[in-house]
Amino acid sequence: ICSDPPLLMLSIGKKPSGDEAGLRKDTCVNIQERKFFVVHIASTPDLECLNASAETLERSVSEVDKLNLETVAFDGFDLPRLKSCSVALGCELYRIDEIGSTPQAVVYGEIKSAFIADHIINEEKLPRLEVDASGLDPLSRLGGGDYASLGSLMQAERPK
Repeated sequence: ICSDPPLLMLSIGKKPSGDEAGLRKDTCVNIQERKFFVVHIASTPDLECLNASAETLERSVSEVDKLNLETVAFDGFDLPRLKSCSVALGCELYRIDEIGSTPQAVVYGEIKSAFIADHIINEEKLPRLEVDASGLDPLSRLGGGDYASLGSLMQAERPK
């Protein structure tokens, strides 16, 4: 959402069910307490795992452990990243705002480190870094159980 400083934004709702319904999700609590977090861009093949990670769990249960997700060291960042994701952004908490009548957390993270897999870097554009969107095949959540992939790509020359 900003390039100086490099910021991203994500929203995190409350726990929808169980004994902790209405409380902040563990992700938001962890970000607020620890100040550092990693944002991954999931690809279409990650759909099943991504969707499974949305299960409401007790605070003591880790999605990484429950789903047997493999993590690896994240060069230049203290936290690990998911091995299966082609893009990982190591962030430091910049700010959290709560919006809405059923408060939703809007989390702003300052990007401190980035991992981009070699196979999605468009070599023809170097030294300018350009990600091959088709190679990344990003997955987006539309709401509920609905997700979307890119579909067909369109390009337009940017005006100067």
